[in-house]
Amino acid sequence: MSILLHPNKIAPERYRVWDKMTRTQAYYPLTKQGLLDAQAHVKRLQEIKKAKLLKKQLWMNRLFDEEGRVRGLRRVYRKRADRAPYEALTVQITVNGIPKKREVSLNKHEFEEAWQRIQDWMIEQFEYRPSPDLRQAFKNAKRFYWHSVRE
Repeated sequence: MSILLHPNKIAPERYRVWDKMTRTQAYYPLTKQGLLDAQAHVKRLQEIKKAKLLKKQLWMNRLFDEEGRVRGLRRVYRKRADRAPYEALTVQITVNGIPKKREVSLNKHEFEEAWQRIQDWMIEQFEYRPSPDLRQAFKNAKRFYWHSVRE
């Protein structure tokens, strides 16, 4: 994120502030006041980015996204030539830079049992204490994975 001359450095017509992370783009006149406004805009964007980073690092937000879904968890239907097709809950997470994966088949387990196994495994991997807030968040997220994806 920086202040750029727009449309180019040779013949600038205005200042441009562009940031990919926050998806913002703003133009300011090629005056001293325009430069000051652009610098103020950059400062606001830096504060927004810092807040987003801090929010992402909260323990609850490492497991759940903004909508309440569990990060890295999917319900999949697998068709393989050498085995019978099956449906499963699959989770892929990164803990301290190490990727980890777990899959629980829904053919061998009921959905509730599979959901509980995935939930317990994720809590164990992140080394969290099972709290009522965490259990309630998992309970609210269950609705996203309840329906079958079988083709």
